[in-house]
Amino acid sequence: MGGENMAQTALLQVRIEEEMKRNADRVFTNLGFDTSTAVRIFLNQAIRIGGIPFDIIGGNEEYGMRRDEASTRGLEALRSMRETAKNNGLSGMTLDEINEEIRKTRNGEGD
Repeated sequence: MGGENMAQTALLQVRIEEEMKRNADRVFTNLGFDTSTAVRIFLNQAIRIGGIPFDIIGGNEEYGMRRDEASTRGLEALRSMRETAKNNGLSGMTLDEINEEIRKTRNGEGD
């Protein structure tokens, strides 16, 4: 009965270059979470705003944007989200707990 409110999960597989995975793993580890969590954050933000949650800037043909600027802006956004969570006492919450809080808020359920 404890699993009544648990959302069903689906597997998402993406093929990327090994070096990109290593680099992404390193970045997200430095930010305090794993790559799967970073992907979930990206997807939640994309759903929330109805689009890609950052600007895509032309410049580097290989990546479709200037890597240095994209990396800096992406890291700044992630650090900002982490700081906001910390300031609001949410940094220790799991994704399931965060989603439950969102569900309660949407349904108008108070504490």
